[in-house]
Amino acid sequence: MLCCVTGAVALEASRQIAPHLKAGATLADMTTASPATKREAAALTAQQGARYLDVAIMGGILSGRERTPLLASGDGAEAFQRLLAPCGGRVKTIDGGAVGDAMALKILRSVFTKGMESLSVELLLSAERLGVRQKLYEQLQDIDQTPLRDFIDMLVRTHVVHAGRRAHEVHDAQQELIAQGAPSQVLPGVEQRFQRTARALAAAPLGLPEPSIEEALGWLQAHAA
Repeated sequence: MLCCVTGAVALEASRQIAPHLKAGATLADMTTASPATKREAAALTAQQGARYLDVAIMGGILSGRERTPLLASGDGAEAFQRLLAPCGGRVKTIDGGAVGDAMALKILRSVFTKGMESLSVELLLSAERLGVRQKLYEQLQDIDQTPLRDFIDMLVRTHVVHAGRRAHEVHDAQQELIAQGAPSQVLPGVEQRFQRTARALAAAPLGLPEPSIEEALGWLQAHAA
């Protein structure tokens, strides 16, 4: 059975559906409910001897239609993948993934993409005002040639070493946008992130010139999260 209501009423829908599920049945929750809500709904379903599947919609349905990418976690994910394959469905499962993992990954993906979208809007508007947009693309080619995972890890690894200096660079960038008459909506939060890390570094220096991603994340969680 598919649950395709809005995320706000997903738990109540699960409460109403659960008593009617047969033992061994699967309820695939395709809503935008939070990971915690989906785990709670899964517990209700389990009381009936049924399975609950967390399905996150990872693309635009209007454009993707039946081929919109889906991410599934929980017991029965592989069976759900096989069920939709003949219809052209694109279901990716998470190895060992529990209920809530699919939605958690969707949310984290949104943190990245929506943050990049906001920065990109401000970046290209500024470049357009200065008449250097095409030249900017050329200056970003080295980033374009770096695998995304390597680039993200590099940013975090070097952040815990150079946050203080970069906080000043972010401040200067904000001043430039103010001078253009278009103050940034995004960079104030970026500057706060750098300043917070810089203060933590002053209080508890990392002491590693080139930390690994695990060392960088461990230090951030302990001192600057």
